[in-house]
Amino acid sequence: MSQLEQALEHTKALLECAQKNEWKKLDTLQLERDELLKQYFSVSIPESDQPSVASFIQEIQSLDEQTRALVSKEKADIQAQLSSKRTTKKAVSAYKGI
Repeated sequence: MSQLEQALEHTKALLECAQKNEWKKLDTLQLERDELLKQYFSVSIPESDQPSVASFIQEIQSLDEQTRALVSKEKADIQAQLSSKRTTKKAVSAYKGI
């Protein structure tokens, strides 16, 4: 399996981790995938391989968009939880001050 194919498999795993809320694993996989892509693109790509490489890249980008959407949703959820906790804390402090 080429590094690009491995990177695609890592990208699929990233989406799966995001779907399962496995954020620590997602970070590790992303670092591994980034290294695979860096290694793959550190050498010239033969012109005959460029169409298949473009197809791999498009699939990776599509999966990344889905993963980013899930990450953004999780981030917004966490921010909402923090905001709610801050509001609750302020209310408790105000109540104690009465």
